Amino acid sequence: ANAQTAPNTFPEKLTYSAEHIEKGIEAYRREQYDSSIYWYDQVYVRDTNFASASYEKALSLIKLKRYDQAIVALDKSDEAEDGNDARNGMVRARAYHKKGDKDKAYSLIH
Repeated sequence: ANAQTAPNTFPEKLTYSAEHIEKGIEAYRREQYDSSIYWYDQVYVRDTNFASASYEKALSLIKLKRYDQAIVALDKSDEAEDGNDARNGMVRARAYHKKGDKDKAYSLIH
């Protein structure tokens, strides 16, 4: 079997997703945004923590000025069962604002 797993495919070895998220948050705090994204991508799409991982990933993507990817991550968080639409909406508005689409950002918060 292939030792490497593509992001969001069923993992060969189940892991504790909260540990991945915590490692991602620690990397984010050290301003190691690419590393934090790596850890968030380790969370399986059907995991109960997937929405949180996608939200955290979006924050890192915004720091890297990858706004469109951040918006996609927030969309994935919304689609997950435990997604927080209000929290995601505020971060989505920030992503649109930072990429220069102030009208879209404004429409999301008003």
